[in-house]
Amino acid sequence: MPIFRAYDIRGLYPSEVNEELAEALGKAFGTYISEHGPPRIAVGGDVRLSTPSLSSALIRGLLSTGAGVTDLGMVPTPAVYFAVASLGLVGGMVISASHNPKEYNGFKPVGARGLALSWDTGIQRIKEILDSGTFRSGKGALETKDITPAYAAHLAGK
Repeated sequence: MPIFRAYDIRGLYPSEVNEELAEALGKAFGTYISEHGPPRIAVGGDVRLSTPSLSSALIRGLLSTGAGVTDLGMVPTPAVYFAVASLGLVGGMVISASHNPKEYNGFKPVGARGLALSWDTGIQRIKEILDSGTFRSGKGALETKDITPAYAAHLAGK
């Protein structure tokens, strides 16, 4: 089964989606996102048991490209979209396999203004960068942020 799909990157953990892929994907996404502005990226994920280790590997890859990473921790997918838009970031990555069974995990890339990327609007380019193995190099900075209060206020219309 191909893991690069129209709106996400997902597959069985750990045979198709694992920490090695997550780190390489971080490098590819960090390289891709730097084409669109200063590489400032939010990362958040769901409650799957594999999410914390995939997140760590993804962040390691992002940081190695010089990207600034805002780690949101465990949050719902829309909270990452909200964080990218409200914090003025250039992109984000959600670690989740959405509705798929617990054996799966994956990644949902997010572009500027909190818009989900599709195959045509970025995923294909990210895959090309990953396949090339040619990544931007740098030393990024990591911050953690609790977006929950601002996201809850947004949902409440405040």
